[in-house]
Amino acid sequence: MNILLWCLTGFLLILGLSQLWEWFLLFWNRPKAPLLRYTLIPLSGSVENMEQLLRYIRLTCAGSQVLLLDRGMDYASRELCRHFCREEGSLRLVSDEEAKKLLEEMEKELV
Repeated sequence: MNILLWCLTGFLLILGLSQLWEWFLLFWNRPKAPLLRYTLIPLSGSVENMEQLLRYIRLTCAGSQVLLLDRGMDYASRELCRHFCREEGSLRLVSDEEAKKLLEEMEKELV
């Protein structure tokens, strides 16, 4: 019984040390600047299930900036988008010109 306990203790010690080593390597090799990733979603007309769509987008696009491209939405849909954008920092309602500017800036940063 004593040998089994020593083997289990040794195994857990090796497992813990390897986990600490992995955390150290992940910390050491992390990116120096946060990576920005944009998701562009064009919206136009009257979107009937806008609230459900925006909640789904917020859940599935975690970790990226979501650009909601206004391509002629009606007033109610646009106001709902603005409300969600104020609530959620990663959602942003933009026009065609603003989207072009942002994508050009991102292109310049990559080069």
